[in-house]
Amino acid sequence: ALTHNIPGMVYTGHADWSAQIISGSEAVSGYAVEDFNSQKINWLDIIYPDDSQTVAKEALKMRSRRASIVQEYRIVDKTGNIRWVEDRKTSLFSEEGDFKGVDGIVFDITQRKHAENALQKARDELETRVEQRTKELRNEVSERKKAQEQLRSLASELSLAEERLRRRIATNVHDQIGQNLAISRLKLESLRESVSNPKLAKDLAQISRMVAQAIESSRSLTFELSPPVLYELGFEAAVEWLLRHTRQRYGISTEFEDDGRKKSLDDDVRVLLFQAVRELLVNVAKHAKARSVKVETRKKGRRIYVTVQDDGVGFDLAQAASQTGATGGFGLFSIRERLGHIAGSLEIQSTPGAGTTVIITAPTDHKRTKNLKDKKK
Repeated sequence: ALTHNIPGMVYTGHADWSAQIISGSEAVSGYAVEDFNSQKINWLDIIYPDDSQTVAKEALKMRSRRASIVQEYRIVDKTGNIRWVEDRKTSLFSEEGDFKGVDGIVFDITQRKHAENALQKARDELETRVEQRTKELRNEVSERKKAQEQLRSLASELSLAEERLRRRIATNVHDQIGQNLAISRLKLESLRESVSNPKLAKDLAQISRMVAQAIESSRSLTFELSPPVLYELGFEAAVEWLLRHTRQRYGISTEFEDDGRKKSLDDDVRVLLFQAVRELLVNVAKHAKARSVKVETRKKGRRIYVTVQDDGVGFDLAQAASQTGATGGFGLFSIRERLGHIAGSLEIQSTPGAGTTVIITAPTDHKRTKNLKDKKK
């Protein structure tokens, strides 16, 4: 019969729940056709207990309507092993609409199920590994961000510590050395005017001039270390002093422009911005081959914007960035790290032969910004 060529168990189920196995039962369950047809064993009896209720529920549905369904469930074969089967069946009704039974074919899908389970297990393991690796990468990224933030903080703290040391030394030079030299010069002048010996008076005048030079040198040293104007008159006045100093020392034309708005800066912000502008002007003077440089300061909301623009030779940003990575991040790009600690930023616009523009931004009130950031965390 043609049914013997079908790789499954062919059966007919009757309205009284009995079944006639036509062929293929031994390949699917281990039981011969005669075992079922002689009522020695019933198909419903070998359905795995956990699946029997689902199978029975679907069978009841088929008695009430015409349907073709496919069910997957487990059976216990003749040797006691569990097998997976696929049961494809169609309900049969008389012309009067009475339920007659079902025709069906049961296939052994145990190997397919094992393959599917193995595949699902592999997928689950892969997903677990991917999830674990993703978590590890996130942790690594988080740790790197923390390390970068710590480096920014360290860079800024070092700059601020350096500035505090500079200011202390500058104050000592001014208050002690400078004042002592000034008093010494006054006494030398007084002594020179009181002596009658021309040669001695001449020598005293020469010493007085040397002391005056020392006073001027100490004053210059004071401004080089930490210009008092930064603390006495503010950031804008200090920038103007920097530009005058640059013009006098390097012969570069300078220009300063301010929006006229009051900029009350935290000490940390004022110091780091001043240091940044000072480094940028030194770069312009030593490397840019510029004829002129312009510094502009303006305030927008709670942030200050400082623009340093020169007409020098410019440079290739990509090439400079790669060289910076190799040398550890000094120069222009190290300024960005220090500014990052106070929620500031640095943008560089440059093209070879077309000059360079550097835009620095920072909050005017770094402490307030930091407190808001900490609250969000």
